[in-house]
Amino acid sequence: MTTNVRKPDLNIGDIKALLGALNTGERKAHAMIAKFGKATFLDGVEELLDRAEAQARAVLAAMPDGTWEFADYAAEDSEKANPCRLKLRLTIRGDEAILDFTGSDPQMASSLNVPSGGDPRHTVLLVGVYYVLYALNPQILLNTGLTRPFTCIAPEGTVLNPVAPAAVGMRSLTCARLRSVIFGAFSQAVPDRLPAAPAGNNCIVNVMTTDERTRCTIIAAVNPVVGGGGGMPHRDGTNGSDADAAYLKNTRIEITETETPVEFVKYGLARDSGGPGRCRGGLATDMAFRVFAPDTRITARNRDRSFFRP
Repeated sequence: MTTNVRKPDLNIGDIKALLGALNTGERKAHAMIAKFGKATFLDGVEELLDRAEAQARAVLAAMPDGTWEFADYAAEDSEKANPCRLKLRLTIRGDEAILDFTGSDPQMASSLNVPSGGDPRHTVLLVGVYYVLYALNPQILLNTGLTRPFTCIAPEGTVLNPVAPAAVGMRSLTCARLRSVIFGAFSQAVPDRLPAAPAGNNCIVNVMTTDERTRCTIIAAVNPVVGGGGGMPHRDGTNGSDADAAYLKNTRIEITETETPVEFVKYGLARDSGGPGRCRGGLATDMAFRVFAPDTRITARNRDRSFFRP
């Protein structure tokens, strides 16, 4: 694997972290099995899934029955005149819900396609649902039992269920927009309980440059640049961390400047960027830096919301 990447020393660290997490999980699972027995362990797993399902059904049952529609666009990887449209028709009946994505654009020649395979409970299609459920019940169990009350319809040949061969390398941008579509539909069902839309997608700024001291090529993720979270019914939105980047941490500026030949000029919160309101949106991040080596390349992956506001 290391011979097929440009920076093996960086990538092998990620691979080792993944293996370490899997080994830790395996060790802890075996410890529980040794303590309680295989049958009790498997019964416990099923019980956790059943509890999560019951919690999800309780959240849905507390919502009004009805049908709501919402659409949004991802535009950065396509022509401005022809952005990628995602459409959702949400139907809630009792403790079940149908998410019908019929009307979303056909699959694209660009890499925005999301390979769901038409699975009616594909986790990528339902990530926004997990966010909604957790917002309405912060005590909810986060496991795949949550998906049981939901059925997704994603017609074959569309951007959310493409036919091979389809480019899918930038599906993360589409998935972020998919979450905002789900927020928008559920916000119509329970308008006083969910936050306003977050700013957009998290933008990862990468630098490929040369260290003039060692003449080695350096590829570094400088820091995420994000907008703020949407204003909430009870408080302002979260500053510098919207719904799609809540799990990211910024790297200390001193570390980045030591490891990469860049100089930060500014990094902080953008004043008054959250908009006015009784509960305003969260403030965005604002970053500026200088690079010194020639032939440096800077990319901003997952940049979004240049043409369409939340």
